[in-house]
Amino acid sequence: MNIIYKKFLTSRYFLLFLFMEALILSGVWYFYQSYEQQYGKEVIDKIDTAFRTTINGYAMVSQTLYDEVINTPKIIDIFKQAHTATTEQQIDIRQQLFSELDPTYQRLKQKNLRQLHFHLPDNTSFLRFHKPQKFGDNLSKVRYSVSNTNLYKQKSQGFEEGKIFNGFRYVFPLFDGKQHIGSVETSVSFDAIRNEVKKVYGLDYDIMLRKEVVAQKLFKSELGNYVPCVLDRHFLCENTKIKQQESISDPILHLLTDKMKETLHEELNSGQAFVKNIQLRSTFYEMVFYPIDNVQKQHVAYVMTYSPDNRLYHLRTEFMILLISITFTNGLIFMFLYHKSNNNKLIAEKNKHLTRLNQDKNEFLGIAAHDLKNPLQAIQGSAELIELILKEEENSCKPECKADMIDFTQMITGSVERMFALITNLLDVNTIESGNVKINLQNTDILPMLQTVVNEYSQKAQAKNITIHFSASKTHYSAYVDMAALRQVLDNLISNAVKYSPYGKTVYIQISDNQGQIRIEIQDQGTGISPEEQVKLFGKFARLSSKPTGDEHSTGLGLFIVKKLVDAMQGQVWCESQLGHGSTFIAEFVHSGLKT
Repeated sequence: MNIIYKKFLTSRYFLLFLFMEALILSGVWYFYQSYEQQYGKEVIDKIDTAFRTTINGYAMVSQTLYDEVINTPKIIDIFKQAHTATTEQQIDIRQQLFSELDPTYQRLKQKNLRQLHFHLPDNTSFLRFHKPQKFGDNLSKVRYSVSNTNLYKQKSQGFEEGKIFNGFRYVFPLFDGKQHIGSVETSVSFDAIRNEVKKVYGLDYDIMLRKEVVAQKLFKSELGNYVPCVLDRHFLCENTKIKQQESISDPILHLLTDKMKETLHEELNSGQAFVKNIQLRSTFYEMVFYPIDNVQKQHVAYVMTYSPDNRLYHLRTEFMILLISITFTNGLIFMFLYHKSNNNKLIAEKNKHLTRLNQDKNEFLGIAAHDLKNPLQAIQGSAELIELILKEEENSCKPECKADMIDFTQMITGSVERMFALITNLLDVNTIESGNVKINLQNTDILPMLQTVVNEYSQKAQAKNITIHFSASKTHYSAYVDMAALRQVLDNLISNAVKYSPYGKTVYIQISDNQGQIRIEIQDQGTGISPEEQVKLFGKFARLSSKPTGDEHSTGLGLFIVKKLVDAMQGQVWCESQLGHGSTFIAEFVHSGLKT
């Protein structure tokens, strides 16, 4: 077994095994990667749906606040003089607005709307309800949404960094009739959105802001609200503990960061959503990074969520089991093919040996047949000579002795003829099986030869009182045949018809032009051949239930030779017969007009 295994390792089958193994491994790994990517896409889509649904919900609340509370005659009447009022008048306007809207603002805070902020047409902060003492700073350079709303007098919404906090802003223009008098905004923090998403969708996440964005816009007094993110120091997170699932702790977060620190920074700079699947011991963690663009379509933050997820662990386990199973099966298949190949080689060698033995047998038969012909010829010649002498010298012996000797010599002659027929057939079979049949196809009129053979057998048939009826509708029939082979075919078929026909019957022979083929039909009135025997009719040494009607000799090789010779001449031969209704043997040859 070890020797077979070593031979396998050095065979071409082992190289093929390695190739197939690599191909299968690539396919299974591609399937695994595709599944992992699809799973990651589904997770990102889930976060996207939860995130957008929540943001749009707050947008509807802000729109309702604007329509029903702020953009009303009473509030507009208070605010309309703010952009032209003196400092003292502006203080009074602020107090009126605050008194009028603070109860509403307190209720909004319970709904997580953190800001209610009025701006003058030149983008100056007029009143922050969350920081009433901070006003008068111009927001043109830090608040694109406010500048855009006041410039184009249209609503702006989306994520935006601010001087105090970052969140989603909903900014609406304010008008006194057709006069633009400023703008008002509501906003919601990431913390509020996070709580809502967790409550509705069961997802917990954190916000990661680009460090340079926060540093450029935030009041210095507010910088303490942010700390560098554990995952990447180029991002800042809110200075509150990340709300994690109970199974995750800060040490695990640090370990996860260490596992992916080589590629994480580059992927965070791409601005694209991505998923990281990381294994710590026997647990898989899934980290999803969802990009946030601001109102200027600039990538400024990531929403990040992470949690244990053993689905990928189970998938990877199944992948390994599948790979081992395929490898084992693949190995068995190639070992089987290797053994089969070896067996085929052994069989081929044995067949080669048998072919050599068969060739030796054919050679022996050829030699034996040729060696037998010479003494048979001598015996035949001697018998014929004795018969001739006895007939000529009538007085050389008594009549009774002479008659007996003539009978004996005729028996010798008959036996020799049968032996000649057998040897001739054996030589023909030997020539055919050795592949030495020489066929010289020529365009020939075959009618004269057929008439000659018919005439010869008509005389022989008279001994059994059998009539041969021959018919031909034309004066010549040209076909591509070998004349010597055709003569042998006709001899066998016509002699069989006479041999198996009862005394006093008729043999019908017809030649015709049938759809471009020259057809010869030979019909007897014998006992017929059963369908079972027709199957083996053209085989070697075929022995049928039908017997010659005049004790003629049959070698069982004639029809085998006929079939081989007709095939060699690119023709066809077959038999049509029913028991009790005789048999018709049909041979067709290529018409000379169809040969190219």
